[in-house]
Amino acid sequence: MFLQSPNMGRTYHIRMCQFECRLTYAINQTGCMPWDYPNPSSDQIMQERPICTSGNNTESNQLQRFEKAMKSPKSLDNCNCMPNCEEVNFELQVKQYISSMKYSNNTFQVQHDCT
Repeated sequence: MFLQSPNMGRTYHIRMCQFECRLTYAINQTGCMPWDYPNPSSDQIMQERPICTSGNNTESNQLQRFEKAMKSPKSLDNCNCMPNCEEVNFELQVKQYISSMKYSNNTFQVQHDCT
């Protein structure tokens, strides 16, 4: 999908490709699109699609169904996104700082421990 023509971005990024796959899947599942989502210009997706509305129950709430479809693992089933050409990964290490207080002889004693 995104491999043929990057529709929603100037430069390729795997997350944007996956977003476009999810968006296409959700539009096809619900027949609508929220007003605040970007328009995918691919294929004929934007053929007079109605705006998703919210209803009183889950069945009539198109917005809830749309968001559920966007999060569905099935939304990436037909998605052929390639990895990024360049990527920088950082490894993060977090140390835990523990502080405890003891009260004795009318004074507080603070003890610090870094692990």
